[in-house]
Amino acid sequence: LEFRRVLFRSTQYLLRDEGGMVAVYTCGPDGSPTRLARQTDIYVNLLPENDALRVKQGMTVTGDAALQEVLEDLGG
Repeated sequence: LEFRRVLFRSTQYLLRDEGGMVAVYTCGPDGSPTRLARQTDIYVNLLPENDALRVKQGMTVTGDAALQEVLEDLGG
């Protein structure tokens, strides 16, 4: 019998400011954004200063559950 080890890699996301709204991109293996996954209806300028700054600088989130949690936090 041959056993293979399967590695499940969580999807990495990048949240950033696109036209004043929070946009979610999926990232490639190197961590760079590859495609727009979701354009939210969250206005960056209405976020608390700390959150707005993190989004403008590009905020990385790993995993679907973590993404959902961050979006809920940002969306109030």
